[in-house]
Amino acid sequence: MSEANAPLLSRRRLDDESPLASSHNLVDRHGREDEYEEEPTEYGSGVYRYPPYLQPGHFTSLEKLMFFSSSILLILLFIFAGLYARSSQQDNHAPSLPTTLPKSPKNHTAKQVSCLEPNCIITAAHILQDVDQELNPCDDFYSYTCNKWISNHLIPDVKSRIDILTGMTDTLRRRLDQILSRDYVDTYDGNLLPDPNAILDRQLFSKIQDFYLSCMDQDAIEKKSISPLYPLFRSIREFIPISNNNQVDQHKLNEAIQFLGQRNVWPLFQIEVVPDIIMNPTKPSLSLGQGQVGLPDKASYDNPEIMKVYMQVVTDVLDHIFKMDTRDEFGWKSWSAVATARRIVEFEKKIVQALTDGHQPERWSVKELQDRVPQIYWNEFIETLPEPPTHILIPHATFIENLSGDVLTTTNPRTLQMYFIWRTIWKYLDVLGEKFVGPKRKLDAKLSGIEPRATPERWETCIDIIDHSAMGVLLGRYFVTDHHQHIVQSKQQVESLTKSVVKIIHDRIPHLDWVAEESTRTEIQQKLNTMEFQVGFSTSKPNILSAISLSEYFSDVSMDRTDFFHNMIRSNKHQVKQQVWNVIKETTIDKNSWKMNAQSVQVSYNKELNKVMIPGGLLQLPFIDSITPGYFYYGTIGWMIGHEMMHAFDSIGNKYNSQGIYGNWWDDTTQNNLDVQNQCLINQYNQFGTDGRATLNNNFADGVGLYVVEALLKNQTSNKIIPGLNTWNKDQLAYIQFARMKCSKSTREHKLLVKDYAPDRYRVNGPLMNSDHFAATFNCKKGSVMNPEIKKCQLW
Repeated sequence: MSEANAPLLSRRRLDDESPLASSHNLVDRHGREDEYEEEPTEYGSGVYRYPPYLQPGHFTSLEKLMFFSSSILLILLFIFAGLYARSSQQDNHAPSLPTTLPKSPKNHTAKQVSCLEPNCIITAAHILQDVDQELNPCDDFYSYTCNKWISNHLIPDVKSRIDILTGMTDTLRRRLDQILSRDYVDTYDGNLLPDPNAILDRQLFSKIQDFYLSCMDQDAIEKKSISPLYPLFRSIREFIPISNNNQVDQHKLNEAIQFLGQRNVWPLFQIEVVPDIIMNPTKPSLSLGQGQVGLPDKASYDNPEIMKVYMQVVTDVLDHIFKMDTRDEFGWKSWSAVATARRIVEFEKKIVQALTDGHQPERWSVKELQDRVPQIYWNEFIETLPEPPTHILIPHATFIENLSGDVLTTTNPRTLQMYFIWRTIWKYLDVLGEKFVGPKRKLDAKLSGIEPRATPERWETCIDIIDHSAMGVLLGRYFVTDHHQHIVQSKQQVESLTKSVVKIIHDRIPHLDWVAEESTRTEIQQKLNTMEFQVGFSTSKPNILSAISLSEYFSDVSMDRTDFFHNMIRSNKHQVKQQVWNVIKETTIDKNSWKMNAQSVQVSYNKELNKVMIPGGLLQLPFIDSITPGYFYYGTIGWMIGHEMMHAFDSIGNKYNSQGIYGNWWDDTTQNNLDVQNQCLINQYNQFGTDGRATLNNNFADGVGLYVVEALLKNQTSNKIIPGLNTWNKDQLAYIQFARMKCSKSTREHKLLVKDYAPDRYRVNGPLMNSDHFAATFNCKKGSVMNPEIKKCQLW
């Protein structure tokens, strides 16, 4: 091999060039001469030798050039790698879809904190799963946020509508089923309750659990069938006998009304205790309104198709009952179920038609009531109350007068007796077994579009029955104790949020151009300043966190896990006692009392007491969460709070002043100006194919609720973000959350049934079409669906 082709830095070349290699013998430091032996390692015992590849002074010019070139290339590689990484990171933060979105968040903060908690990840997953980023939000925002949700959800056969709230309700009820199906567990705040609270709490749990288990025992319910109702039938027959003179004994009629009223059955009228909105809302007043009926509204009685189905349901149920009276105790063996059903339905229709349109409450003395409706001995009836009132509130005066002239005067004893019996049957139909509940599903199917043969799971039925009974308050205790820590955290957030919303609306009042007189502006400000907010659950009477308070409240209720029917009777009697007999004894109205259960998911506004109630069932994802960034719930519960508050100033709410007294409190010019704005809003919704007048008050509240969202976003300072949602900025995410809460699917029948609320598509696209903030946030061009060139209505 030539020298030129020899391997660079080969072992042989190093050895040949080494001065030590020229001598075969080495001399040690003592002068001895030894033969050289190659060490097995690079380190000799006497003389240190560099490894061959580190021997100094043995690199050729070519090797040096290669080393220098490699170093330059390596440095360039590091530079290009750094630039590429930086470019990739910037690309990941730029929005990709849709093209109309801003390329950089306008409310970007210098230092952002990523939320990687489970709740944040869940929120991000749901948004990414629901939003269809292939669409343009400016074309149809409802489709943009809800199309994928709609395609991914099916309406169960037993439901007529599904949405976020119904899904939350289902989840809550599954949890309540688990709680009531297990042995007693002290779950309050993770700490064991001290005696005697622990004993009382266990007793309370046994009451609600026995009620639940008695409902779950379908075999026992089917076995008893209609027999538990026979004692009630016998009492009604004694009160209103079928006589030859065709006359109704007024004293006996009073006794029948009282007897059924104590069991929460109100055939002719219904008694409630409400604030005295005519004179002094702090005082309780007896109120007389329309009695219980079978169909949801007056219009249903004018619908031939609905009436045909209702008539058939009444006939089928009566046919079962008549056939089961094998001993002919009630004389039904010779009666025609069809003729009797017709008699009942026609009488019920007369009661419904007695309620005319319009709402003008009046305050009558007992003497005036007796003079106008002499068919009932009101003195005898009212004297049974613990504190007989001197005056009675009549919400619809024409109804009471029509009840006297068109209903009671022309009714014979047989019709009245059978109608009272029928109202008792209908009230307790759900506790009589499948033979009686089955026909009712035909009516439910006609009204709401559910599958008539579909049967909900028994636990769903039982939780629903208890939730709507007097025992629903007690059910709320075990929901709250099970979720206590989370509810308390969210409760504090909501209470803080309500203060922000109040300030936003209050700051806007001086700028309302349509308010003419300063006195009206002052009244609006006063009503807002005195508005109260109740969040979470009742801490009044009863206080659901206090076992002692609840034990006193339910002391008259006993439950038998083998007797569902009589458990319902006891629950209904307790409800009437607490809501009528006990309340009328009070000298003042308890403004802190709740008319909804803690496990509810609906926000409501009470116009008589001027308060907003936000139940504990709503204090969870996706509406609010202590971990998720605040701007995510501005469009959910923030909007809901603003919406409900504005019902204090809609066409009904503005008739009540800050103390809850009914009247015309706004000056005529202001009212006329508001009517003009309302007509503008009516016209806008009419353009979208919905009844703008029927949905006016909710559309008004929707629009102002979005104004609140916009103001909250302008003041928000959160620097927390959720990874994976960087396609949108914070304002956009708030609007997306608002729209996602409206995603729903309904049967055609349900859409026709609910006439006073705009369809969800228009609830999103309608109000937002006038939101400049929304249009700017999503860069919507003029003339698009979400930013049309039409006259804008001044809402607030």
